Amino acid sequence: MNFGKVQLPTKWEDITLEQFQELMRIYNEEDRDILDIVSLFSKKDKKELRQMPAEFVETMIVHLQFMNCKLDAEPISNIVIDGNLYKLNYMEKLKMGEWVDSETVMQADKYDYSSLLGILCRLDGEVYDDDFIANKLDKRIEMFKQLSITKALGLLNFFLLLKMRYLAHSQKSLAVKKGKELAESLVQYIKSSVMDGDGKKLDSIYAKIALKRWEQSLKCI
Repeated sequence: MNFGKVQLPTKWEDITLEQFQELMRIYNEEDRDILDIVSLFSKKDKKELRQMPAEFVETMIVHLQFMNCKLDAEPISNIVIDGNLYKLNYMEKLKMGEWVDSETVMQADKYDYSSLLGILCRLDGEVYDDDFIANKLDKRIEMFKQLSITKALGLLNFFLLLKMRYLAHSQKSLAVKKGKELAESLVQYIKSSVMDGDGKKLDSIYAKIALKRWEQSLKCI
């Protein structure tokens, strides 16, 4: 909608991924105010906004009320942009270079979603290598920056869903490994106690029973 010389989004579909990234950064600031958001979408400096009539600024704020509506999208693994199909690489198919660079991007700026998609979402047959990084990555990141957030969110949701599953599986595997190590240590301790024979006969019987149970449990891990 046009307010004189000011162009504002009126629905989530009008907001680009680049704008959404900046919006998330604003939300993360402790000293933010509503003018930060108006400034982002109106492309007007906060100082300039403060010089505008209050009614005019209030009108702009009213037209941003759609942001109170839930933003959601079903996870998708691919998207067509300008007639080209881009596919999001799966967690289990990531090469070391993709994994390291995507993790580095997120650690440097957790809201840099466009760079994440630039690395992971590519055309069929494209390989993420030095040539891709040197000749295609910057343009690809810029392309995703201009993508509507309602479209980009589906890709991001798909990637985050896979990552959560991957991390859950990794943590479960680690827990099983630690549990097995603990059980093995306990079995060894019980064996030592039985072999020492220093305890009472009744204690030794209980130790042998416990040993048998733990050894059977270990076979199931």
